[in-house]
Amino acid sequence: MSVEHRSLIHHYRSKVMVGPPIMSASDIRPDRDYAELHRKKASHQGLAAHQQLRQFAGVGVNEDFLGEIAQLTSLTHLDLRWPMRVTDLSPLTSLTNLEVLHLETASGIEDLSPLTRLPKLKVLTVENAPKVRSLDWVRPLKDQLRVFGYEGTINKDQIVESLEPLEGFAMEAFFCTSLSNQSKSIAVLESCPNLKLFDGAVLAPWKAYRALEEKRPDILCQWFNPNAWYVGWRDGPSAEERAAAAADRS
Repeated sequence: MSVEHRSLIHHYRSKVMVGPPIMSASDIRPDRDYAELHRKKASHQGLAAHQQLRQFAGVGVNEDFLGEIAQLTSLTHLDLRWPMRVTDLSPLTSLTNLEVLHLETASGIEDLSPLTRLPKLKVLTVENAPKVRSLDWVRPLKDQLRVFGYEGTINKDQIVESLEPLEGFAMEAFFCTSLSNQSKSIAVLESCPNLKLFDGAVLAPWKAYRALEEKRPDILCQWFNPNAWYVGWRDGPSAEERAAAAADRS
């Protein structure tokens, strides 16, 4: 992986840096606009009083905790971390200033469409949403998102039916770690005019990556390099293609 590639990953993989973690809303300092709260029973109660918060990370978020978060209408960055015990994201639509949202575990969510009603959202990553296999819900964010990630976990792939709903997206980076693409097609990414970084799991056969690189050599993707593939990978590059790529780089 090139230095440029690593640099882009670092640039677009923005994390909400809000530590050190605290265990109770009552411990949030009024002079700080960031906090990371690990819920223990009802320790989140009173969070809504901290209207100074701009960046927030919540661990162990349940419906009541989410209701408190939804009252922090000045938030620009929000990270909902594992474990998250929420089935309805509609309370988040009150966060009209939110620009960055990470859902680290969305295993109980069946409808992600409320996220499309966040008017300033620019960065969205969703991890482990097994009940949402279609990306149709994200279409309204076509001209809004700068970074989009739809990912699984170390132990479980996130399955999607197709990447076709991403046609023409204005995103600059697409993250797909532990993603399984049932359509085995990535051609739609040709239509994303601003795409610079395509990073994550193998979503299609080698020939599809080679075709994408020919159409969009401006995109950085580790799988454009045939020697990044494991030897013997089904539908991977041939030995001749590996040798030719190695010769080009020597």
